[in-house]
Amino acid sequence: MRATIAYYDPPQRPAADVRPDFTALPLAGKPMTVSSMRAAGGGFSLDREGFMLAAAPTAVRDFYDRDEVSRRYVPESCPPSAPLRASIEVRVFAFFGD
Repeated sequence: MRATIAYYDPPQRPAADVRPDFTALPLAGKPMTVSSMRAAGGGFSLDREGFMLAAAPTAVRDFYDRDEVSRRYVPESCPPSAPLRASIEVRVFAFFGD
């Protein structure tokens, strides 16, 4: 499927010591092809691509129910990555746009 994805698009590259105002970033819509990557499952590596796909079943029945997603899905999201990370803590930030 095709979708327009918003990318950070500054008029000029900011200086290395300048932190952009993340509440008012200049964004530009770029048409992109969006595909399901499930079939490619084992073809990605954290070391090579910087991400991987893993099967992680969920108990969530209704992803439109914000309370259920917050209560079930967010806590379920951390354990599958446990063997892969060397971090002390993992935090999942759920954002629900209106």
